[in-house]
Amino acid sequence: MRKKNREFSRSSVMYIVFGIALVGVMTLIGASAFLGINYFIISGAEKYTPEEIIEASGLSQGNNLFYLNTQTVAQRIKKALPYVDTVEITRDFPDTLSITVTESKAIAYVVFEGDTVIIDSSGRVLERSNVSPGSFTGGTNKSLIEVRGVLISDAVVGSQLKPELGVEQFVNAMKSVLILMELEGIQDDVSYLDVSNINNIFFGYQGTFRIIVGGVGELRMKLSRLPSDILKLQERYPNPRGVYNMTGEPDRYIFTPE
Repeated sequence: MRKKNREFSRSSVMYIVFGIALVGVMTLIGASAFLGINYFIISGAEKYTPEEIIEASGLSQGNNLFYLNTQTVAQRIKKALPYVDTVEITRDFPDTLSITVTESKAIAYVVFEGDTVIIDSSGRVLERSNVSPGSFTGGTNKSLIEVRGVLISDAVVGSQLKPELGVEQFVNAMKSVLILMELEGIQDDVSYLDVSNINNIFFGYQGTFRIIVGGVGELRMKLSRLPSDILKLQERYPNPRGVYNMTGEPDRYIFTPE
């Protein structure tokens, strides 16, 4: 008798657990039917309007919030809008979808097959056009940096510059310099960057200086002190113009007036 009672108790517990789970599933299914998107909250965008981002997402009011694949939506936005760098999507139940984006900043350009190819500091292609480089400006309305010395085989909007086979090091050097220029906030003072010799990289600065930095070693230290070094030169020389060679020891950098 006791054995039968135990079996009955176990069966009862199983039925109860199953019943609770079933009710939970049915409730979830029923609730999801009412979780349609009524509101979009778009933030972080400057290049694109909220309407453009919503259109790129492929979503509209009424789409089910519960079954939404946020990763797929993010990829759609990035593919359709090249300036979008990252996308974060948050579901705010019961009816709001928040989309936060960060945008790449145009910093430089290369000329490829007669086209002007606009890139960010990571080498990602943002635009490609047969319009002259002077028509494009960076995020602060400053002229973009002309990059010289890179050999590329393709430039697809939304993708990384594709270097020619065997010369990847020139594109890698370009990206290293551009990223550090952006980190140090000096990109707006740079007119061109020449990486045709990755051991003797140089660039135009403030329209009057040619800065020689050598290789990428200790590059951030050199770029971080460059503004103060140039200020000292301007205090010492009237209207200085020339070459500032930073390839020696820090206390032996050489300025050669021109």
